[in-house]
Amino acid sequence: MKFKLHTNLGRALAACLLAALTASAQEPAEKLSLRLVLYEGATPLYYDVGEKGFSSGGEGLTNSFRRLKAAPAAQRGERLRGMNLNVMRRGNRVIVKLWLTREIDEALVLTELGAHEVGVGDEWRVEALEQYGYEPVRLGLVRRAPIKFSAPPVVNLTRSITVLGVEALQDEPEFEVTLKNTSDRNLMGVELRLTKDGEIRGARPESSFDGKPLALPGAIWKTKLKIAGTPDGASPEGHRFEEPDEIVVASALFSGGGYEGDVMSVATGAAVKLGHKLQAGHALAIVRGWKEQEGVSLTDAAKEWQRQARALPRAADDALVDEFMAKFPELPAFERERMKGYIESGLKAVRTELLSGLKSFVEGGNAQFGPPQFAGWLSQMRVGYERILAN
Repeated sequence: MKFKLHTNLGRALAACLLAALTASAQEPAEKLSLRLVLYEGATPLYYDVGEKGFSSGGEGLTNSFRRLKAAPAAQRGERLRGMNLNVMRRGNRVIVKLWLTREIDEALVLTELGAHEVGVGDEWRVEALEQYGYEPVRLGLVRRAPIKFSAPPVVNLTRSITVLGVEALQDEPEFEVTLKNTSDRNLMGVELRLTKDGEIRGARPESSFDGKPLALPGAIWKTKLKIAGTPDGASPEGHRFEEPDEIVVASALFSGGGYEGDVMSVATGAAVKLGHKLQAGHALAIVRGWKEQEGVSLTDAAKEWQRQARALPRAADDALVDEFMAKFPELPAFERERMKGYIESGLKAVRTELLSGLKSFVEGGNAQFGPPQFAGWLSQMRVGYERILAN
């Protein structure tokens, strides 16, 4: 009888503990924003942390850092391309990991700056940036005010993309937009924007992948638009994301090169894409020409490839730019140099990626950069170039 009493008591205590833990787990977490100050005196920028955190993609959130006046001479030849961060949420605290993307000797190098746990009201001054010649950035965590957005009006600069609906997501700085391709052409790209007083507060460019259309004629799809990197909006409840006043369907690009909407938006993307395609063709020829030679070390072979990669074009010739401008007659003539620069940025991006990959094999001295890894890397690059050419 006594044993049964103890057993029942144990079960009751376990049930109470489980209920308490479940209630605790179900307590709504605070809404938080990451606060980023790029240099002393800069306007703080804010990013919604969300329930789990977030990661920056591509070359990172920004490259608008400020150089130290006394930056070492050796570092003045470097170029900082961006800062990547990964924010992992742990209750009402976050763990922030930071990396720099640096361009050194025409190759990209990812440099880890470390990780730091930040709570509400805390701030991390990233002094590690100083050794690379830049002012420290400051990262902090602040409470975010509740969001009660309504769906903003839509300004559509295209004829063939119809907005079927806009939903403001509950207590998030984000909207879900339902779109339809009402044309008889394959849609290859579209750009949506969130604006406030004429300023872009969020953008969503989407494009085809592997040569497949983004949307077939008559297709309906959903996409999300999020406000990010906005200036301060203070309120008694914490940082406040300002409600956008418009969603803009800025541009659409169709198969065959036809386009609608903001010509500058379409032409900019097309110029970069042209540079990517041209350089991918050159790079693919190098990759396909690889043959393992008896008696030649991997390091020496990679050095020869490096020489070939450095010989890839960096400038867009006049005939190419003239041909490109002819496809966009609405573009003012004074935009020619800007378009030339965008084409060249596409050329450079592919060239730099190839040189970055080769750098590890040229330097050698590490088992993880041996012949099997080289073969795997070659295969990945070949597939990547073929995808670029297919689009």
